[in-house]
Amino acid sequence: MLGASPGRRSLRSLTMRSRLILGVAILLCLWVWTVSVSDLVSHFGAGLWDFKTAYYAAKASSAGLNPYDNQALSQIAGHAVRLPFVYLPITLWFYRVFSLMDLSAASYLLLALKSLSLIFLLYLWRKEFLRGKVDLLFYPFCLVAFSAAFVRDVLSGNVSMFEEVLVWIALWFYVKSRYGPFCLFIVLASCFKLTPIILLALLLFGENGKNRYAYLFGACISFMLIILGCYVASPVVFRAYLHNAFGSGSLTFSEIGAVNPATLPLVGDIISLFVWPVPEAAAFVLYFAVVAVVILLTWRTIIRLNSSEAEDRSILLVFLACVAYALILPRFKDYAYILLLAPTYLVVKRVGQIAGFAIIFGAELILTATKVPDTQASGWSFPFGYYPLFLAYCVWILYIYTIAGLARRSVGARPAPLEGSG
Repeated sequence: MLGASPGRRSLRSLTMRSRLILGVAILLCLWVWTVSVSDLVSHFGAGLWDFKTAYYAAKASSAGLNPYDNQALSQIAGHAVRLPFVYLPITLWFYRVFSLMDLSAASYLLLALKSLSLIFLLYLWRKEFLRGKVDLLFYPFCLVAFSAAFVRDVLSGNVSMFEEVLVWIALWFYVKSRYGPFCLFIVLASCFKLTPIILLALLLFGENGKNRYAYLFGACISFMLIILGCYVASPVVFRAYLHNAFGSGSLTFSEIGAVNPATLPLVGDIISLFVWPVPEAAAFVLYFAVVAVVILLTWRTIIRLNSSEAEDRSILLVFLACVAYALILPRFKDYAYILLLAPTYLVVKRVGQIAGFAIIFGAELILTATKVPDTQASGWSFPFGYYPLFLAYCVWILYIYTIAGLARRSVGARPAPLEGSG
């Protein structure tokens, strides 16, 4: 079973302690969400920085300018644009829809679409992945968890929430063993930040073995053709994209702490604590060692899961893969942790510690709301800025522990072979 408690509980059935926890969680969520979004709406100039860059990049492209040149973006905007545009050229067609209107109208449209995306994700998780087995804490849990990842996505104006919609639609098709649509939506999601293409590795473990490898090969070739097409369309623009995304001075490996609580920057921060000189390459060596361990243990756990008789093995597989994916990426921004909300809720609910985690998330939300760990300059970047990553590792360990228990019970439930049988 996905959860140990009934899927629907009325307020009357809750104990006083549960009502208190639920009330505090809801109030905290409403407080942060209302303050953050109302402040953003009152003056768009203070937020939506990622969206503004993409908005001006689309306008620059329409005007025949290089969308990856910050001087061109500043010329279009009428003021300095600090952040570079870092997505594939093909994604400019998505942002051109917004560039057809003024920035204020485009910002309101963005917020409306993100609100719809939030509702859709909560509905999809609850109905298709958690099978309705959620309690009243599920919704505040999703808004509070991982340093309020949903709120951070809205404030930044990043494309992450739309990417999550595509990824979770793909994962829903995967659970249904419909690998064609799964590949299609993964490829679409990968057009923005490239890394979701890694999730195609799930095809190695699909329950329906027919044509899995053909779909994997076809999806990889299709994605490579998209990238090649971007290069052929304009080699100059494509080289500018590579410079912004991966070149010297890019933000890919420079952001650390609260804004990028990923394994690579954490390893780098830990090594920087040593009093004796350490080679710069040591951080990458240790990072790849951690990645190898995560992949190996995840692989072994998936094999044990597939050999078990657990219900909804495909959902457990997908959730474990999502957590491992977050752990191995060298860059995983604060808003990207939206990906782990449903997987975290499921495993926490299975071990019966949802109330305890609600308190932890509530306390962390207060830190998030007061912006204590929110800047690297505050001195709180390490270790408090990596709170979401530490929690993700805990969730990963819980999945390994839970699946190991399911595998042991499956072995114990099988009848012993008859004596003398082959």
